[in-house]
This record gives sequence, structure tokens and C-alpha cells, in this order.
Amino acid sequence: MSYSALACDDGNLISGDGCSASCEVENYYRCENGSILSASSCFYTGVSLKTELSSTVRSEGLNQGVFRFRLYPALLVLEKVDF
Repeated sequence: MSYSALACDDGNLISGDGCSASCEVENYYRCENGSILSASSCFYTGVSLKTELSSTVRSEGLNQGVFRFRLYPALLVLEKVDF
């Protein structure tokens, strides 16, 4: 298979991040901008993510807190979430 025939290439052999280990675009993802010199960028386009607040921890006196969420369906790689 020549490079130009690849559907995507994100520079790794990990499936579940949008571009499979065999360089195929995975279900519910869109990959773009890949070339011989740069890796593809893959974006999740599937079903809406569902969130569930799993815990909160408030720091005493610092006006800070930690919120932990569960996301469904699970994604191997999640680089950015806008709330």
C-alpha cells in the first residue's frame, strides 16, 4: 500500500484514536490534513458525549475545586473539551 492510498496516518499504531493501526479512519471520526510530512488530525464526529459528574473536592480557603467527570462513550484520546 502506498502512502497516498492511506485513509489517514496519525503517526502511531494505536487504534481507538480516530485512525486505526492499519491507517483506516475509524467509525465516528473524521481525519484530515495528513501528508508524508505531517500526521493526520482526527476528530470525533459520532454520537453526543454524555457526561456524569463522579466527584467534587473543594480546597479549603483557596477558592478552588476539582471536578471529575465520566464520559460516555469512552474515547482513547481526548485533547480538548469546551464546556
